[in-house]
Amino acid sequence: MAEQNDKKAEKERSRFVRETVTSSKNRGRRLAKRAAAVVISALIFGVLAAWMFVLTRPFWESRFGEAETSAPEPVTIFVPTQPETTTEAEPETTPPETTSEPETQPSSAEDPFASQWEALQPSVDEEINKKLQEAASRDLIVQQRRAVMAAVNKSVVTVSARNAAADWFDDDPARRDEKSGVIVAVTKREILVLTGADILEEEQQLYAVFANQLEMPAQVKAVDNTFGLAVLSVNRASWSEAQIEGISVIQMGSSTAVDQGQTVMAMGAPMGQARSVLTGSVSYAAANVQGTDTSVRLLQTDISVPDKANGFLVNLDGQMIGWITDRYPDQTRKGFLSAIALFDLTSSIQTLINGEEPALLGILGQSITQAMSLEYELPQGIYINRCIADTPADRAGIQNGDILTMIDDQEISVFQDLDAALAAHRPGDRVKIVIQRMGDGEYAQLELEAVLGSR
Repeated sequence: MAEQNDKKAEKERSRFVRETVTSSKNRGRRLAKRAAAVVISALIFGVLAAWMFVLTRPFWESRFGEAETSAPEPVTIFVPTQPETTTEAEPETTPPETTSEPETQPSSAEDPFASQWEALQPSVDEEINKKLQEAASRDLIVQQRRAVMAAVNKSVVTVSARNAAADWFDDDPARRDEKSGVIVAVTKREILVLTGADILEEEQQLYAVFANQLEMPAQVKAVDNTFGLAVLSVNRASWSEAQIEGISVIQMGSSTAVDQGQTVMAMGAPMGQARSVLTGSVSYAAANVQGTDTSVRLLQTDISVPDKANGFLVNLDGQMIGWITDRYPDQTRKGFLSAIALFDLTSSIQTLINGEEPALLGILGQSITQAMSLEYELPQGIYINRCIADTPADRAGIQNGDILTMIDDQEISVFQDLDAALAAHRPGDRVKIVIQRMGDGEYAQLELEAVLGSR
């Protein structure tokens, strides 16, 4: 029994040794195989990695850039005029010292246009300052014009004429003809409006529309057909103080001080529409423009207007200096606004305001000044180019070519003298007229008598 147990134990021990040896050998083979697989895999991976690096190198270089081994080359706008001959210096921590001596030659990095700009800069700065001043001046002028319009518009009146009765077809009788007017005087009883005489027709009722939007009936006070003027009267009895404050009397300016190129504003209805405004300048002032019993100064402007333009001229101080007219047409300046200088209308306006009509003689002519009298050996006075038919002058016997030298006791040298003499009389007055008439090669004095008419 014991012997069998020993054999059995020996047998088990032999089998364990055999299995242990066998397992150890198998384990070595497996390790060798694994090491070989790792080496082969590493070689394959290395080859693949190298191949992938070669293939993807352009992409990664373009994305992340190539490592720089030297400083980048500086970029300049202007190409240096001379090649660089010195090496690049190390950056300094403090600014380099400068000397007061001017450089005789600019460095390659200097702007080649710097010297040209330095020469041009004063003129450029001057031009910029000039433009800025012009812009400021324009803004000031715009503000000034707005202020003028705001002030003058309180004096502007729209005058309308309406038919008094319907026609056979019962059409609306409220048809309107409109003209511009301006307030020239305000009294305790009435408001006086200067307007164009061509608004006046029979069987029409006149109305005046003021800046405060109040519309009132108007009556004709007096008319001057020579200048085409009329003064209307509006009863102010029903006006409140607030309504009166909404209007104003136009300021009168000096038309003799108007110069060529002066800025003026046409107000009233220069475009043919009520309360329109146009701005321009005086092109020139035509002196000695002949009219009936007058010689006017005509202000010609560069303002283009339609045929129905009416109203008045004001300066930039808001003062009236002329009355728009088409009674003295200039064939060379059709379509441009012209106005009679206010100085030549003052006497007529003053007479109309007082409800009286100016007196009429009926001549066209030109003044013979003292210089002309000496040069041409003519009597000093008004040379009569034309005696208008069927006028007081014609009926008194005045002829073309006569020289008017006196009315009553007042000497007549220029048209201003004639204007003053007629302003001192009224239609229907009988006056003594002294003329010089050529006969037998010399002038002889004649005394005539005329009964003045109405303009």
